[in-house]
Amino acid sequence: MTHLSSTQASLCCDATQRYFLDAVNALLDVRDQELSGRLCIRSDERRGLIHFYFQEGRLVHIMGDKRNLEALLQDLLQWQRAKVRFDAQIGAPFQDVTWHQAEFFQSWLELVEVKGVVYGASYASLDGLAGYMTAHLPAKPLIEGVSVTTSKDAQLALWVSAKMAVCIVPETPPLPVASSGWLSPVSQTLQQAGRLTQDVSRFLTRIMHVGSRQPVG
Repeated sequence: MTHLSSTQASLCCDATQRYFLDAVNALLDVRDQELSGRLCIRSDERRGLIHFYFQEGRLVHIMGDKRNLEALLQDLLQWQRAKVRFDAQIGAPFQDVTWHQAEFFQSWLELVEVKGVVYGASYASLDGLAGYMTAHLPAKPLIEGVSVTTSKDAQLALWVSAKMAVCIVPETPPLPVASSGWLSPVSQTLQQAGRLTQDVSRFLTRIMHVGSRQPVG
């Protein structure tokens, strides 16, 4: 087992403290000033580089120097020493954060919150940081294969779906017309409900299956 000298241990602690406090300061600036740009985190120790892209304080894209981005995000949770730099006005071409990536990002934010308080950052300023910076990100889908977002269109779709759940009528063959050439009020109501259900189903399908990779701006 390798034992660090007191000087080495002090330098290691200082580097760890500096990393987390730099991350705290950068994230608070992004949140409070709603900054747009790229947060760069580089670890020579772990040989990793990751970029978080923000647009008006909201995370929109993540890039790394490894092919498996989710593995890199998982490794990020183990980093104890890294250099932090924020480059303003460097944007990403896409808004494509997945719910997997969002979960790793939230775990990292929670780690930064805890470490920041340990190393002297104000608890009041850090409290709720992770929740605030991930509120707009996609959540884990309730149904496998269905993307869940917090967009207004998706919220509307879910609301319509819930309201229609009590009056969905299964598709049936055309109802017979009375000899006089008109449908009874009940038959007309059933046909209208059936058409409305089909319209809502197409609306939901279009929204819930649209790709999450959207151009910025």
